[in-house]
Amino acid sequence: MCFDRVYSFESTAWKKHATDDKKTKPKNGICIMSCGYTAGWCSAALETSLITVEVLCKAKGDATCTFITAPPESINSHIDKYCSEHKLSKSQKKSVTIPEVDLLGKKNKKKKSPLQLKKSKDKNKLKVITPTEPIVPAKLPSYDPKDEKAAVLIDRMKRIEIKGTRLAFALFNQRICDTTRGTVEINKEPYVFLRAKAMSVEFFPLIQSLYPADEKEAGFEFATKFLLDFGISLGKADFKHYTNKMKLSGSSPVAQLFALPRILAELGWGQMDVDFKTARLTQTEKKVFLRYKMRRSAEAMAWNEERNTNKQAIKPKSPVCIMHTGYMNGFVAECFGDKADLAVAEVCCEGQGDHACEFLLAPRQRIERLAAGYLKEKGLPLERIGKLEVLKVLDKRSKMSKKAIKADNWGF
Repeated sequence: MCFDRVYSFESTAWKKHATDDKKTKPKNGICIMSCGYTAGWCSAALETSLITVEVLCKAKGDATCTFITAPPESINSHIDKYCSEHKLSKSQKKSVTIPEVDLLGKKNKKKKSPLQLKKSKDKNKLKVITPTEPIVPAKLPSYDPKDEKAAVLIDRMKRIEIKGTRLAFALFNQRICDTTRGTVEINKEPYVFLRAKAMSVEFFPLIQSLYPADEKEAGFEFATKFLLDFGISLGKADFKHYTNKMKLSGSSPVAQLFALPRILAELGWGQMDVDFKTARLTQTEKKVFLRYKMRRSAEAMAWNEERNTNKQAIKPKSPVCIMHTGYMNGFVAECFGDKADLAVAEVCCEGQGDHACEFLLAPRQRIERLAAGYLKEKGLPLERIGKLEVLKVLDKRSKMSKKAIKADNWGF
């Protein structure tokens, strides 16, 4: 199957970015998500394995975005035939990239018991590996109604959020959805809709189906890391985009952070409800802390809807708002910089049957203890800390931003 797309959100975005920043055109086709989406849809519809390749792309100067969909074993012959019939130049033919998808890799890790015997360099000796020490819960910041200084700071934070809300409203009011052209634009920027289920409850079984029966847990781990990393990338990119559009680039990180609730609401992530009473974001505070709830989280709602309509649906054992967690980590990393070294973790989730989706923002080295403190505060078993899959992934990540800021450059 060969088809053209006169309008592609990916190529349009690249062309605008290249024009604004005076960058050179890409050498290869960039409509990668379109290729993957088409291949996935057609493979499911025809019940056979198919691959989609972009042979022409408007982002690199071609007249249209042209795609070819065919079985992997015959895709090369179809591309050669198209290039010959349409007399593509050698450089155009060279720019055609056939994706190699290898999700499984060569990993096959076995579970490790809490107490293991490991052989040392001396083959005749055994070294005892002891279990990790239990996490000591840290007390979460509280609100003192008699603290007049705290009341003043709370009022200032609320006023900053109101200002950010107004700026976001003005930006998202410029919304155009033209289905005749297949375009969704906000402030002249191309957007694309994604179903919440497709990036959550339906994504995990699809990835796990690619793994052998005895490696389903590895498939779950891969899916978790993918969604988290995708969310981090989106958060980093959106921070730069929205702070620039709302003219907040030179503002304090606190002002930039409190513009986020309205942005998330406009994008359909849910309603971010910040607990201003316990927030610790002033530059005199050494222990940064923010607690917030995500009401009607898109990911949690997707999991709940699945359980309501499918009696055989499995109840998640850990929080499910993975992309949102990644998004927040990416946004916060760009907002506060490397020196703050902050992390965001979901400690309670409607998607797994809890009363709400609640998140903590704190220094990376303290986030686990604070999460344990939250569980203790709510009377939940501390064993749940071991089921916070995203927290495990974040612990393995290196610092997410090379951008450093001075400590006195953020806060009020």
